[in-house]
Amino acid sequence: MTDSHRLPPDVHERIFRERIVPELLTSATPQTHPVAILLGGQPGVGKSSTKGALHEALVSRGGAVDFSADLMRPYHTGFTDLLRGDERVLRDLDTAIDEDARAWVDKAVAYASDRRINVIFDSNLANAERARSIIAQFTDAGYQTEVVFIAGSSALSRLGVLERYQRQIEEQGIGAYCPPKIHDRNYQGVLGTAKLIDTGEIVVDAVNVYRRGGGNPLHTNRRNAHRHWVNEPCAQQAIADERLRPWSPTESSWFISKATDLADRLADPFAGDLREAVERAQPLLQPVDRLAGTALAAKLAARADPPAPSPARAAFPQRPSPGQRKVRGSQQAPSPPPADGPSLGPGPARGR
Repeated sequence: MTDSHRLPPDVHERIFRERIVPELLTSATPQTHPVAILLGGQPGVGKSSTKGALHEALVSRGGAVDFSADLMRPYHTGFTDLLRGDERVLRDLDTAIDEDARAWVDKAVAYASDRRINVIFDSNLANAERARSIIAQFTDAGYQTEVVFIAGSSALSRLGVLERYQRQIEEQGIGAYCPPKIHDRNYQGVLGTAKLIDTGEIVVDAVNVYRRGGGNPLHTNRRNAHRHWVNEPCAQQAIADERLRPWSPTESSWFISKATDLADRLADPFAGDLREAVERAQPLLQPVDRLAGTALAAKLAARADPPAPSPARAAFPQRPSPGQRKVRGSQQAPSPPPADGPSLGPGPARGR
């Protein structure tokens, strides 16, 4: 069934040449020593907020093209059809779009490598074999390869997935949503890839681990002239430690504010997902915010799994009492937290 949704080879190639190349792959100039920076981290952890700084760092070196499978998915002719159809058809279509997008990524890597232009490749890096293949393509083409991991708890990234989805719904009427099972699979996969980079089973020239929002690296390492790591290889441990780090008062209050605001905007089918994010945050929150987190989780649980109506009450439809009126959402939104969350500030750097 999936193959029936795949694009014909000529259509796939035409979309790449006529749309993807001019729109995504023409903003950099060839370099004698090109660089490929691969961004890793689970969906929603805040990788997109890091790309601006990476682009700035490469401006004086000919700029960089920026692409990912997610950026290429909307070029598929069936992308908008994901909004309709039965679940089985949608699942097959989504798989086909993923496969065609990955094929476009391979073409983009080859296109950029042939022209020796700098690349910022935004990926989860959760699939170790896929990461190994992409990195090897750049290495074989003579690129300096660097990996930048963005580390953060699953509570933070699950909130990020929902916030991104809701913002797209409000602005565009359509949103890209990463289901919890896929998020959690990627969350675990990132650690596996980081371990293989530490051990040298996936070979890169440099690796850095940052918190969402930037600041000083939690871990940084590079290979010397003998191709050995100059510092103790502990990217995997730095990511794991950051995921379990208790939040500062600023981070803690920001999360509760963001989750509360989102709870007022999300449709009921997503209330359970947000409740799980809030529950996962509880061990990381400041004590003063845990009570608010517990109350918000209970409110979301009631929306996700409303109690069965009483048969007696169902027999007598409720009418508004005098002076009572239906209100669809609050007329006054809470004060918005920072657009991309707090700049989480420097932490203790490993291997610096």
